[in-house]
Amino acid sequence: MKKWELSVALSLMASMSAAVSLPVLANDANDAKPDSGFEVHGFAKAAGDFESELDRAKTVGLHYDPDAPNQKPRGKFGKLGNDYWHDLDVILFMKKKWNNIFTAGEWADFTYQVEGYGDGSIDSGQAFVRFGGLPFLDEGATVWAGRRNFDHRLRTLAYAIEEAEFDSGVGYNSKNFDFAVGTNQVNYTSDDHNPGAIVASEGTNSAVDTAYRFGNAELGLTYVRELDSPLGFTEKQQAISVKGKYKIPGSFFGMFDGRSLVELQAGKGVLAQYLNTSRITVLSEEEDTSMRLTFDGSITEFEGWSIDSTLMYEFTDRQDDREVASLPDTIRGGTTYFGSADETGIFGDVTVSQAITDHISLTYEANYMHSTNKDGVDGVDGSAYKLAFGPTLQLKSHPRFAPQVTMSVAYFAGDEEVTYLDSSSEVRFGYQMQLWF
Repeated sequence: MKKWELSVALSLMASMSAAVSLPVLANDANDAKPDSGFEVHGFAKAAGDFESELDRAKTVGLHYDPDAPNQKPRGKFGKLGNDYWHDLDVILFMKKKWNNIFTAGEWADFTYQVEGYGDGSIDSGQAFVRFGGLPFLDEGATVWAGRRNFDHRLRTLAYAIEEAEFDSGVGYNSKNFDFAVGTNQVNYTSDDHNPGAIVASEGTNSAVDTAYRFGNAELGLTYVRELDSPLGFTEKQQAISVKGKYKIPGSFFGMFDGRSLVELQAGKGVLAQYLNTSRITVLSEEEDTSMRLTFDGSITEFEGWSIDSTLMYEFTDRQDDREVASLPDTIRGGTTYFGSADETGIFGDVTVSQAITDHISLTYEANYMHSTNKDGVDGVDGSAYKLAFGPTLQLKSHPRFAPQVTMSVAYFAGDEEVTYLDSSSEVRFGYQMQLWF
């Protein structure tokens, strides 16, 4: 799709929010009440660092997804001065609502998510319908069907540590219990023998995701089973992940006003970076075992200041015998060879926002990571850190208020093996515009 087509499409979708009202069933029109209209919500980001993109890591990642085109980063080494993967990213959520149509308290809605990128392409992210207020449902419970995604994303690291995606599925959500089951289509990678072509690297899978909440605690399970093996020589696999987390609302680990979270995850047949996701990557083996421990929180006690902090440890014990030992066209260039050594990762972030005036705030960010056998490549060990600083322009100085325009300077230093940068240190100047509504 051309860029002008993307612009026209997004303009049309925006105008729908004011112009479109889907009708109720014609046969019941005499009994039906007016519906609840149409809503549009979304997110947009444009960013750049005024440098060439050729043969250069635009974003330093915690991991890189070897099965995705262009090896998309999975988790970022902090966001400030390190968020240039897409020069444009637009997400729109369009919601059509039917509320109190025939019976008071009963409702339904349809959500459609569309994403537009800097290359002019458009992707349909979600399309699902929900029902609520029905007599056989618990208070506040809903049932849904369609294409839907659930995730728990660490804001400081842009890292989805839970990510259940269903290309086609059904589910139930309530105050204390969630259940979803569905299938996912294949994932792709590039073909080393046919440049520019892509081939299936992961099969279609079925997935089940559940969670049970009691008080401030939550327990959950994710099960994934491959339905086919497009590479032909790999066995169909299955994976299971479990999680337990505890939230401390109103407090940063009992020390300051704010919020905090502790989460422990473990799995078999899944790498640490894909725990509690609906993914079995082509590099996973059924005897792989992994775990992740996460501490995440924010401090809001001091007027005019906001402090966000994340500390994470990951570990993967890889099966000795591996069916897939190499993949072409990875982030390192050429073919990358993978081994069976244990992989570990320690990732930390502290982000501080300071309101200077009603419209100007300053953000400071410090990051550290240490990896051994990063992304399953034996001998890729090392450490790195990043220091970043920048002013932000807003209508009201607050970390959660948008639109925001930030200018930044960031200093990266560490081992090239884990940063994939061209040198042991690098200074970046850049900007980022982002908004959500």
